[in-house]
Amino acid sequence: IKWDGETLTLNGATIKSSGENLMYEKACVYAKHGYQVELIGDNKLIGANVKNNGFAYTYGLYATTTTDGSADITISGDGSLTYNGENVTAKATAPEITISTACRVIHAAVYADNGSVNIQGGTLTLNAGSASTEEKTYNSNGGSITTESYGIYANSRNSTAANINISGGTVTAKAGTVKNLAEDINKGGYSVGIRAVNGDVN
Repeated sequence: IKWDGETLTLNGATIKSSGENLMYEKACVYAKHGYQVELIGDNKLIGANVKNNGFAYTYGLYATTTTDGSADITISGDGSLTYNGENVTAKATAPEITISTACRVIHAAVYADNGSVNIQGGTLTLNAGSASTEEKTYNSNGGSITTESYGIYANSRNSTAANINISGGTVTAKAGTVKNLAEDINKGGYSVGIRAVNGDVN
C-alpha cells in the first residue's frame, strides 16, 4: 500500500509486500510522510523474499521524508499486528560489483526513516527476517556494506531526534540473523530488536 492519507485503519487485514516491485521500498505500507495506524481485530503483514543486485531491503510499516517534516509512525487501537518477514539478500552482479558509497541490506518490521515510532496501544508481534550478502566478490572504492535486521527502527538523517516511545499495548520485537560474506571491503552488521538512532527508547 502506498499511503497518502493521515490515518490508516487496519481491520482484519493481511498485506504482503512484493519482492518484484522495485518501487516503494518493497514495503507492506509505504508513505513519504508520517502517519497513524489504528488497529482493529487481527492484522498481518508479510515481508517478501527479496534478492537484489548490490543492495536489498524490505519493510512492514515504512515512512520516510526528505523535507523538514517528520516521518513519525504512530500505532494505536485495541487490535493486533503481526509481522513476519522472509529473507533479504544482496548479490553481486557478475562478475563483481564495486561499492563506492555506503550500501545497506535492510529488513525491518517497523521503520521510521527520519522520524520516531510511537506505540500507544495494540498487541504487536514483530519478527523481522534475515539480511545477508550472497557472494564474496565485492570491490571497494571507498564504500562499505552493512547487513541490518530490526524489529523496530527509528532513524535520524538530520538533527531531529528519532525516538521510540511505547506508552501502551504489548510489544514483542525480534530481529533476524545477519550475514555478510563480502570480502576486502568495510563491512558491518546489526541485529537489534529495537533501535533508535540519535534518540531514546522510552
